[in-house]
Amino acid sequence: MTTSSRPLSTAEGFLCGGIAACTAVTFSNPAEVAKTRLQLQGELAKDGGVKIYNSAVDVLAKTWKNEGLRGLQRGLSPAYVYQMLLNGSRLGFYEPFRRTFNRVIGRSVTEQLVSTSVLAGAGSWNSCLGNPLFLIKARMQAYSPALPVGTQHHYKNSFDALVYYLSRREVSRLNSWN
Repeated sequence: MTTSSRPLSTAEGFLCGGIAACTAVTFSNPAEVAKTRLQLQGELAKDGGVKIYNSAVDVLAKTWKNEGLRGLQRGLSPAYVYQMLLNGSRLGFYEPFRRTFNRVIGRSVTEQLVSTSVLAGAGSWNSCLGNPLFLIKARMQAYSPALPVGTQHHYKNSFDALVYYLSRREVSRLNSWN
């Protein structure tokens, strides 16, 4: 039996990259929750804030006890969208962009040039798309109904958070922690 090999389409590359990143973030998200809560606690401790957590393991244990799996995976939905945007576009659009840049400068689309490869992989445009979702994810991870640390932002879901800011015309706040 022989199989033919063909390059992935742009959509297939986008989906494969996004799904791979979403799989990874499913397992790494509890550590992100712990990191986010410890960072917030550390910032507040400088100003004499109460220390609730002693370590990352302590965050995970207290979160599991008080909030369950939902608490450990808090912020997962915006993390999925963020990963699809960031890594799906990075992996899915790299080759089409590189080939297009090669064509624009009159080179063969199969030629690997440092300049067009770097330009295609720079990805600042996909970071701009993902930045608001990264902030929402961090705010959702920091939220704890049982052991609140600092300013709490409770959203029903990612869409609720986006609507909150867009309806109040506070889009610029999506680029800050406030």
